[in-house]
Amino acid sequence: MAIETLDKVRLYIHHTKSADVLSLLQKKGVMELTEIKLGESLIKRDQQSFQYNRESSRLEFVVSFLSKYSSKKSGIRSVIEGDVRLMKEESVHNLLDTFSYNEVIDRVQNLEKDLNTIAARQKDLHEKELQLIPWQRLSIPINGGMHTRETKTLLIKGKNCDEAIRRLIKDGIPYHNEVVSEVSQALIVLNDDVESVNEVFAAKHIDVVTLPSFFGTASEAVLSMRSEILKYDKRKASTEGELVSIANSYLQKLKVLSDVMLWNKEKHEYVETAHSTGETVAFEGWIPRKLKDSTERDIAKITTLFAIEDAVISENEEPPVLLSNKGLIKPFETITKLYGVPGYKELDPTPFLAPFFFIFFGLCLTDVGYGITLAAVTGLILFMFRVEAGLKQMLQLLLLGGVGSATVGLFFAGYLGIDPSFLPEWLFALQYFDPIATPIPVLFLALGLGVTQIMVGIILKIFREAKNGALVSGLLDQVPWLLFFTSIILIGLHAFGIVPGTDQWFTYFLYFSIASLVLTQGRKEKSIGMKAFKGVASLYDSVGYFSDILSYSRLLALGLATTALAFSINLIAILLGEMIPVVGGVVTVVILVVGHIFNLGVNVLGAFIHSARLQFVEFFGKFVMSTGKDFRAFKRTERYVTTR
Repeated sequence: MAIETLDKVRLYIHHTKSADVLSLLQKKGVMELTEIKLGESLIKRDQQSFQYNRESSRLEFVVSFLSKYSSKKSGIRSVIEGDVRLMKEESVHNLLDTFSYNEVIDRVQNLEKDLNTIAARQKDLHEKELQLIPWQRLSIPINGGMHTRETKTLLIKGKNCDEAIRRLIKDGIPYHNEVVSEVSQALIVLNDDVESVNEVFAAKHIDVVTLPSFFGTASEAVLSMRSEILKYDKRKASTEGELVSIANSYLQKLKVLSDVMLWNKEKHEYVETAHSTGETVAFEGWIPRKLKDSTERDIAKITTLFAIEDAVISENEEPPVLLSNKGLIKPFETITKLYGVPGYKELDPTPFLAPFFFIFFGLCLTDVGYGITLAAVTGLILFMFRVEAGLKQMLQLLLLGGVGSATVGLFFAGYLGIDPSFLPEWLFALQYFDPIATPIPVLFLALGLGVTQIMVGIILKIFREAKNGALVSGLLDQVPWLLFFTSIILIGLHAFGIVPGTDQWFTYFLYFSIASLVLTQGRKEKSIGMKAFKGVASLYDSVGYFSDILSYSRLLALGLATTALAFSINLIAILLGEMIPVVGGVVTVVILVVGHIFNLGVNVLGAFIHSARLQFVEFFGKFVMSTGKDFRAFKRTERYVTTR
């Protein structure tokens, strides 16, 4: 229920055991390694080997390439669990020792080169085919018949071919032409006249086309190319078939080894770029204080050639932040981390926001049916599937949100938009609020929760100041505001006859709270005039507080939207069902199912977003003054395999 206490330590290990110790730290994921500030006794080691970088890159390539040819897993399990497999540590090491993965990688690389060669050759053939297709009517062979010792055949293309021909006749240049299309011709001229003919073409903006070199006519060349393209298609299919076979046989193993090699790469990057004192390698970083002794014992099982000492924390250095919550509070860390972890000297807001988020989420849905459905679906996923930690925490949060929605729904008589009068009497008796008929009580409830949360935030600001050695300042800054809000609440309750007493006493209490604000809020100013001015000006902050409180009215709006839309879905389903003969019942069921699923999805999203927003803007701003750097332990990157 707090921010974990972290110690900065320096770990010295004999260089022969440094890789083994880092493997342990990497597996446990308990220490964040940081850069050592160089001193006189430490020197930085140079990286000496690129073996793991090379092997990791090769495995990354083959996994990425073969994934395109693997048989895709279908079903909800593959979607939820992804590619991560659970394996024993011994099985992972045995696979690394027994699987000749380099042979598979070499074969895949050769097949990839074949595919690239095939693709390049087919592209070249297609381009040449496109060049030849317009000349398929040409009867002259492309090679072996285009030119003779005395003549040259020119392929011309342009809109002015006929004008060019008439110019040749006028100039007395002998020729023979074969019309291919309206804009293209083959023209045979004497070699001595080629220069003059080209001048005519240039004047008429006619292009001389150069075709690829092939024997036979253009039509024969096109057929030959298409035949060759088909041969490459068969070769490509055969190559891809072999890749599919390799992917189905070895891809899962290669994925596991890809992770293992990445672990080795990351570990050895630390080892080979670490700092040393002769035969000793030094590492520095942060570790949770409660795990320091157990980690030291685990290292001692590997080697006795090590030492751990407390490292010096520089003046401006702030430890990373590790949130420490358990049980039902743990899932609510998801909300805190969306905002960013609080500073190391701040309070962890998670345990304080948890009950409010739980209630706010329920007020946004206010439906027993939707709450039970949400809790059942998320609970079933958590029970049946193995999901990664981040997704698991989110699903747990939604499960609790579903419980909150079902609980609040009992008091709002929210049962999938069904009219409460059709419900059993014992369920109807539980209803305390009717947001459709009488929304004002619900509005007062939402605003009351807002006032409560803001006052809790003010109290937490006092604890925050006390934690940082400024209790008196915290009391003088925040207690007057608590008195102010308390006086407003008492006046309101008295107006509704809930709190007995005379108006005069509540008025005096309000005046007293205002006077305390004026006297305390400007105390840090030097002159009496400025103290008074700052104190009076502080009363303007009440506008901001009341604005924050009004933001909680969104809880009423979202609850109304859920209820109204559920009721509308039921009404539309019944009306259409009665209007459509024969299949009207089926239409009703389809509309009910699709409509309520849509309503649930949209309003769960809205409930999450707006409930979280109230925490970030209206609540955190009262006592969280800074954000920190998240604790990032040196641990395995588990993309395809986990050994936990």
